[in-house]
Amino acid sequence: MDLSLDSSSYDAELLKALADYENQETLTGNGRKRKWGDVITPSTSAAATNNDPSQAALQATPLEEDTPPGNKIKCDACQVHIGKRYFSRHLNSKLHREKVLRNHETLENVKIIESAFGQRVKSYRIQLDSSNLNSSVSTDCVITPEVYFEKIKNKIFKLLMDNIDCHSFIKVNFVLHAEFIQITKDLVNSFDFQGYNYSFCKGDDIELDFEQVVVEFSNKLGEFEKKDSGWSLKKILYVDMNVNKFNPLRGSSYIDLPIDIKHKKAVLNIKNSDYECFSWAVLAGLYPVNKNAERVAAYLPNKNKLNFGDINFPVKLRDVKKFENLNNMSINVFGLEYNNETKKNEIIGPLHFTKHRMPTHLNLLYLTNGSNGHYCLIKNMSRLLSKQITTSNEAIHICDGCLLHFSNKEHLNLHQKNDCVNIRTELPSARNTKPNWFGEHTSSDKLKFDKYDRQMRVPFVVYADFEAFVTPIPSCDNDPEKSHTNNIQKHNVYSFGYYLKCAYDDKLSKYQTYMGEDCPNVFLKYLKKDLELITKKILLLNHLCH
Repeated sequence: MDLSLDSSSYDAELLKALADYENQETLTGNGRKRKWGDVITPSTSAAATNNDPSQAALQATPLEEDTPPGNKIKCDACQVHIGKRYFSRHLNSKLHREKVLRNHETLENVKIIESAFGQRVKSYRIQLDSSNLNSSVSTDCVITPEVYFEKIKNKIFKLLMDNIDCHSFIKVNFVLHAEFIQITKDLVNSFDFQGYNYSFCKGDDIELDFEQVVVEFSNKLGEFEKKDSGWSLKKILYVDMNVNKFNPLRGSSYIDLPIDIKHKKAVLNIKNSDYECFSWAVLAGLYPVNKNAERVAAYLPNKNKLNFGDINFPVKLRDVKKFENLNNMSINVFGLEYNNETKKNEIIGPLHFTKHRMPTHLNLLYLTNGSNGHYCLIKNMSRLLSKQITTSNEAIHICDGCLLHFSNKEHLNLHQKNDCVNIRTELPSARNTKPNWFGEHTSSDKLKFDKYDRQMRVPFVVYADFEAFVTPIPSCDNDPEKSHTNNIQKHNVYSFGYYLKCAYDDKLSKYQTYMGEDCPNVFLKYLKKDLELITKKILLLNHLCH
């Protein structure tokens, strides 16, 4: 039947054709199309904009079929069908996690989220017990991230240690869920803050990384509140801890040197097929060989001469200090970075700088390629860095203790003997405390003005000035083989003037001047006389007041 555009039957046929097309439910590159007749509620659209696309997709998906279509996966916990594209997001969504929580066997207020996917080992939800708070803290008081993490610290340490014992290497990240309020608009909403990934293995100092976690979330929440959104922290709901499998190195840790670094012939790169590149690089520096220096076999006879204690392979940068103490030696570790402007690789760092240079000292180069890391031995620092530091073709000599460079070996030796060993840089630390002006012990890594006594005016100040003329001094020739100083002029004082200023009574202020012989002694005589007079007046005034 031929329908005209003006016919009402045409509209009915067009609507029917559109409905048939929309009912086919296909997935496109931009997301899932909804069926004709789906109702999008305000909560659905809000979920789609709340960093949780899986919830929006889930609410818009009809769940009538028991068997999922080919392009969908069924979630047994939620009893819904999710498109393959959104399934991984769904497993990490709040909707799914709430349905797979179970209590931890030994730790209170800790729940296990049985939603492991991919490389995920376990996920935990850690909440703060209200009885954990001090009775002096009001229930209306906002708990800061620092206080919250301090209260749940022991639980986090217990979970980390259990997973490290079980898996040796793990990667952990935290997600903090908090409730915010806009007081002016009377709005309340919850937001989650994703943390960075932290890798752990046996023997690591967990407390050191935990301090970084606390600072990280404290900064994230502070930056969020400082924005123009008007949101203020109301309370912290809970913290999710995700534990993932972590293989720091896959196969060999060997990484080939860039061509420009290789041409300098200043770095020895051991071709290892294991994770012990740090050990081979150190052995190459302690026990050098003339032939096949890049082969592991050349250093096997001395392998057991190094003490690694409880340090695990691959060796992390934080473990280098422990290795130095175990083997009575010092090590500097430098990195490599490509400069887009010069189109060359440049040495950066040091990534690890020894605090005390020992007679046995080595310099290592640390290469990275994704998650893979590799240590090499730096044989000649001058050849490696000369073009990067200076345009001269002359060799430079670098001090391993302070990284200063010199034009010749003699100057370097003189510096290391007299200067470098006597200079020490001590960085502030949160663990070291110092008493402030009030006698309270505060962290030494925070600078705060507390010398309030320096702001108070002193009762008396003396401003003095001398005038002198110079006369030449006859001298004789000195021994050129010995250090000496030539005195060529003498200052002869012929006048002075001083002003004695009182801060609270200008009647006690006085100006005195003199010109003549023996000026220094006359100055002391006049000043002593004035001070004695002032002291008597002050004592008399105090006596009359009392």
